[in-house]
Amino acid sequence: MPKLVIISSIPFNNRVIEYAKSLSGYTIISRDWIRRHIYGDYCVITNKMEEETTKDFNFKLKKAYLLNLDVVLPGTFCNENYIDKTISECPIEYDIEVKFFDYPLWKAIIKNFINHRKTGVFIPIYVLYALKRGYDAINKEKYRHYSEKLAISQQKW
Repeated sequence: MPKLVIISSIPFNNRVIEYAKSLSGYTIISRDWIRRHIYGDYCVITNKMEEETTKDFNFKLKKAYLLNLDVVLPGTFCNENYIDKTISECPIEYDIEVKFFDYPLWKAIIKNFINHRKTGVFIPIYVLYALKRGYDAINKEKYRHYSEKLAISQQKW
């Protein structure tokens, strides 16, 4: 049975990418990577750019579903609506796991400034605050059964 892993955290949490890369055989589909591939590192993010990134992301995700690939989505996923939408659009034959990686806002702000010096890309501080508020507001217990279901299905093998 194919698997979908949704990872929720605020930006700049290195554990997210480390975990995603540790899942051998999984296809990683990341909006950040898609955006970087299309527009490069030095860009000002616009609504049009986000629309194009979302179109490409949705295309890659649907293609992965059609091929029954194991998929990991490392991203911000900082609100329940986004997580719920992703789960509702996932084919029924997929096992779903939702993982949460807590990360302090102060570290994200510092890494944001470091990232800006290195790449020129900067996330406005108010956006980081909003993402952190959204992440903290997620009822993580609501998604607990997805992780438990996956752990039980893996024990069968």
